[in-house]
Amino acid sequence: RRFAFIWGTVYLYRCITILMTSLPVPGLHLVCQPKYPPNTPFSAVFKKSFRQFLGFGMKMTNDPKMICGDYLFSGHTHANLTSLLFFYRYMPIEMFGKISSKYAKKLYYIWKYFIGIMTCISIYCIILAKEHYSVDVIVAYYIVSRLFRLVHAIVDNKENKFDCSKRYVAVDGVKKNDKYDQIENITHNPLANLWYTKIIIWSEKNVKIEEFE
Repeated sequence: RRFAFIWGTVYLYRCITILMTSLPVPGLHLVCQPKYPPNTPFSAVFKKSFRQFLGFGMKMTNDPKMICGDYLFSGHTHANLTSLLFFYRYMPIEMFGKISSKYAKKLYYIWKYFIGIMTCISIYCIILAKEHYSVDVIVAYYIVSRLFRLVHAIVDNKENKFDCSKRYVAVDGVKKNDKYDQIENITHNPLANLWYTKIIIWSEKNVKIEEFE
């Protein structure tokens, strides 16, 4: 659920940035689909869009001519970084053996550094191949990393989860309760103002958070 929410939300942001800012192609090797004339039937546009949908937007599965303009920000960087962050967060050491085993820990950290380095190389290759501008990669990194950390700041702690359902939170060690209007020492809760906070809390209602988290 967390993966699907973050993945979908980032692509929602990407749709907005594509509509607002259309950048020219970053390389001469990219051949774009020409604009349709005004009298083009809807069926032709739908057929092209459906073929693009079936190929997941990848040019190697569709026509040689691409539908250009979807550069800000990089969807390739988003896919790489989101996958990396979820691997780091949820891949258990037990997959490499018992926790008490020193070899399991060594293998885990080797694997962790390996996929981190490979992700950096893949992002660099995106820029090197002139598939995206460097600003596309930077914006993708910022959006993915901030969203990932904010979502987990909300759902990974019982107190945070409780606080994010309220507009105000107690500070300086004041005991929390449901009647915040009776507490003098309170402050606004910035996480509660995020548009997706209620959606996250609703989707995590049946998720039990262990004490060590």
